[in-house]
Amino acid sequence: RYAARAHYGRGRLLYRAGRSGEAAECYDAAIEMDPRLAVAHAGRGEMAGAAGSLDKALASYDIAIEMDPRLADAHAGRGDVLYARGRTEEALDSYGRALRIDPAHGVALAGRDRALARATGRGGGD
Repeated sequence: RYAARAHYGRGRLLYRAGRSGEAAECYDAAIEMDPRLAVAHAGRGEMAGAAGSLDKALASYDIAIEMDPRLADAHAGRGDVLYARGRTEEALDSYGRALRIDPAHGVALAGRDRALARATGRGGGD
């Protein structure tokens, strides 16, 4: 389990450094070592979403949430994917779930505000 978390942590650092290919390899290795490591699935979702692979991102976030329903990052990321798909009400639900877990979650707060603006016609159409 420790080795899987180490690969996940390395993947996070590589992704933040713009080295997506290497980060993906680390996430994949972490998941291979510990298929129930929810944060690695969420990391894979974040990368897929950033690359525009929204189906893959949504599937990864759903796996992460199934493994750890209290993972606020996965709920917030899922909200971002749903928002990008124009599924505003579902995005609001995901952001709400993230905020019930972590009321100060920055991604979820920003996403919720953006989705509320879209839902009420006050912008947010990006």
